[in-house]
Amino acid sequence: MIDRITKLYQDSGLLLFCVRIPLRFLKVFFDILNTLFYKAVCKKVGKNVRIEFGARIESPKLVSIGDGVFIGKGTLFVSENNTGECIIEDKVHICRNCHLDHTGGLTIGNNTLLSEGVVIYSHSHGYDPKSKPVSIKKEIAANCWLGTRAILLETAESIAAKTIIASAAVVSKSITEKQCIFGGVPAKRIKQYND
Repeated sequence: MIDRITKLYQDSGLLLFCVRIPLRFLKVFFDILNTLFYKAVCKKVGKNVRIEFGARIESPKLVSIGDGVFIGKGTLFVSENNTGECIIEDKVHICRNCHLDHTGGLTIGNNTLLSEGVVIYSHSHGYDPKSKPVSIKKEIAANCWLGTRAILLETAESIAAKTIIASAAVVSKSITEKQCIFGGVPAKRIKQYND
């Protein structure tokens, strides 16, 4: 913490430092309040969870959050029915401005990273936008990385473990191959990697 404050002072100078420090503490305070609020109303919230102020969970009784999860501001959890559960497992990092639809049920596995602006859909309306939503269960396995503004359409029902999805990719089918990189519109396998 002291190192971060020292770096902020070095990067900002005295005047900006005096303005930024109270704002940083205020942000931390609102983040703590937001996290406590969702701990009280969600189905389950684990330990060491941080839900930034500005993140919104519209159906909190359907959402379970594991330990060590981070959810960035501007992220929206939404469901068009009262049955689609959302399970966020341990150490998932969800960056800012993500849109997570859990109408059909959504599970995000341990250690998965959703970069800024990721969009995930778990329902369809077919050819009639005013029809009742058709729920489609979606599961993202452990240790995946979804790049900035990647989109998972409702037809991509599962993503295999250790999959990397490139920025701005549109995934329209399930991914069954582990440890592969997918990219493009629609997303196609680019290569397999070893970690």
